[in-house]
Amino acid sequence: MRSFGLAFLITGIFLIGLSGLEKIIIYTSLNDRAGDYQYLKMITPNEIWNITQMTLIFGIVISIIGLILSLWKFIIKQNRMIREANRQFDIEHGLNRDNKEQQ
Repeated sequence: MRSFGLAFLITGIFLIGLSGLEKIIIYTSLNDRAGDYQYLKMITPNEIWNITQMTLIFGIVISIIGLILSLWKFIIKQNRMIREANRQFDIEHGLNRDNKEQQ
């Protein structure tokens, strides 16, 4: 599970970097006509600009999935520790649901 998470994380980071590289290539090809970012978006066809945006979005999503997969065992372990601490607190301080119903 951890190796899949690491693979997703690396792939997501690669896609984020690729998106930036695509934008740089678009800018360098149109730098004589584009002075700033907003004008660059206006003169670039929407189909091409959407490819860079979708690459960025997929990169972010895949990175988040990879991070969650990498940390899944840690997340589950912390969840179990919190449940156990809550149970111990309820037992020590008499906040058991059964005790409330009996009184």
